[in-house]
Amino acid sequence: HSVVLYYGVGEGDFSQIKADFLGHFAENDQYEERKWVDWLEGELKKVGRSVTFHFYEGTEHWFVEPDRADVYKPDAANLAWERTVAFLNRLRN
Repeated sequence: HSVVLYYGVGEGDFSQIKADFLGHFAENDQYEERKWVDWLEGELKKVGRSVTFHFYEGTEHWFVEPDRADVYKPDAANLAWERTVAFLNRLRN
């Protein structure tokens, strides 16, 4: 099982979750404070999940969305996608 997150996190009870996590987050996200991402990482690690979270320098929320020209960062978006594909392929094999 695997989960890939882009941008946001949420509260919840993660004690029964069986997935490994990959996350892609903006360095400067006006919608998602870093403390919540750090909180989620801690909660997942507490229950023994594998967690890899990446923060992309110089990015804002929506940085992987080409239709958001004001914040789209193609280099960061491509790197996030490459990391996502590698993560999913590794788990599939």
